[in-house]
Amino acid sequence: MNRSYAGRASKMDDINVKIHQFIKDRLGIDESAITNNASFYDDLNVDSLDFCELIVDIEKEFDMTIPDDMYEKFTTVGSLINYVFKQTNLKTSKEPEMSTVLEERIAS
Repeated sequence: MNRSYAGRASKMDDINVKIHQFIKDRLGIDESAITNNASFYDDLNVDSLDFCELIVDIEKEFDMTIPDDMYEKFTTVGSLINYVFKQTNLKTSKEPEMSTVLEERIAS
């Protein structure tokens, strides 16, 4: 397995674990019920207020803002995890590599 793939898989695992933990701790849902295919509303019986509080926790944890119009797209736990993963990757890819920053400072 190449390092890039391993790094992405590890990051996805970390996000998965954190979001599952938030759902368990913040919403009081039994861990065995929390799967990536579980529907927030049908399977986990999360109401809209609880869901909004979960989103706020996730925004704080991952230092991101999730637009309100995205909320309805998160029908399952997995859809939310995938969104957070993609957004954190976009954020990371926009940040310059430390070596690039150092090279630019040395050159100037």
